[in-house]
Amino acid sequence: GDAMSTKFTMEASSWTDDPEDLPVKFKFSHWQEGRKQPTMLTAYPQLSNYAAAMMPASAAQKPEVT
Repeated sequence: GDAMSTKFTMEASSWTDDPEDLPVKFKFSHWQEGRKQPTMLTAYPQLSNYAAAMMPASAAQKPEVT
């Protein structure tokens, strides 16, 4: 896909937690070069393990998503 024009989808499937810690809550974010904090892609906390978001362009020649 292309930055700023493709809606990327992310999913954390089959994640589990101890019953005393339920419900499992998710947050999706990304790091941009030169920033000290991640950019949130979803509101935190959220119960959904799925998110869709536009990603910004990267100055890196080979950007990485982790």
